[in-house]
Amino acid sequence: MLVSSISNNVASKPIGIHIEVTKNQPIRFPDTPIEGIASQGIMSLSHACENVFYARGVPENTIFRTILSEDQGELLLKDPKLVLSSQMFPTTHDGKKVIGYEDPTFISKDTNPFCPNEDAFLTSQVYKMNEGNKLAVNLVYIGLDKEENVTHLRTILTPEDIIQSGIVKACDMVKEGELFLPDDGRKFLFFEYGGSDDENFKSNIGIAEIKNGTIYPNSISKFYTADEDNSEHISTDSNPIPINEDLNLLFFNRRRNNEWGITFMLFDNFLNIQHVHPDLIIRAPKTTGLGPGNQLIAFLSHITNKGNGEIEVLYHVNDERPYYALIRLTSSNNSGLTHLTLKPENPEEKVCHEPPLSTPEVEAKGTFS
Repeated sequence: MLVSSISNNVASKPIGIHIEVTKNQPIRFPDTPIEGIASQGIMSLSHACENVFYARGVPENTIFRTILSEDQGELLLKDPKLVLSSQMFPTTHDGKKVIGYEDPTFISKDTNPFCPNEDAFLTSQVYKMNEGNKLAVNLVYIGLDKEENVTHLRTILTPEDIIQSGIVKACDMVKEGELFLPDDGRKFLFFEYGGSDDENFKSNIGIAEIKNGTIYPNSISKFYTADEDNSEHISTDSNPIPINEDLNLLFFNRRRNNEWGITFMLFDNFLNIQHVHPDLIIRAPKTTGLGPGNQLIAFLSHITNKGNGEIEVLYHVNDERPYYALIRLTSSNNSGLTHLTLKPENPEEKVCHEPPLSTPEVEAKGTFS
């Protein structure tokens, strides 16, 4: 395996990081249903550029483009434009019927390891398996032209790939791809995979190396599992953030006692996990009801590094309501993280290559860039 340096023996020594959620509020979407796009709710927001986001509409399982704006302190989504549906690509690479597309992750043409100089997004392709109505999920790549219209679909990872890698004997989904592009030129993909060596399927976090625009087959590995986390399920849906020359910050989702919430870990540049936060830092409000399976759900969608220790977090509650949070990270002097710089992202990598669909009345609060 090329990713042979992965070791998940989490360091027992605690790392002194203080986390404060300084802002937490819902993002409103249109009161009237968006027919054919999101007649019930919105989830899985992924930042494209400036104040433009891609999102998943439920229950249609479509991907659409939208504008995030602010009006008198209230955040709202507006001007939805359908981008992808099962009618556009109705079958998988091997001819199975596609039910819908979920959980987009936008990739800028400036940082695209699969096809340089092309804007794109990764998304989950939900399809019916041959036996009965059982569903499974592939991770696919969607290329975009300069007008942000879909041009082509490419399958990146399948459950069969995960099984062939040997990390589990059975797998029914691989989804929620997130890039990790360290400064040394290596390129990695984090992903969620659902599988097991027995009948007790769990969601886990995997990793693979990208070479020459494709996943290198021998690099598909476990990164961190639900069993290691003492959880029912875990998954990631955010890109890692370098916090100094040696360590990276990864937010991930954790389910315990039928409740999904958001927490984080630290790993080094050799992909060794150094610390896993024991508690949840964002939980779903208990006043909004329950999500599918009677679960309480706060599920990560996207993060933006603002610099100076501040991180913007987009997440959704109970699979239909988007939320915005602002997190501040600080470290103690004896933590070994005295250079917790969290340098802001390069704004040149987040500039829209084409004009937005429309200009919001008021600029969105925060950078969103």
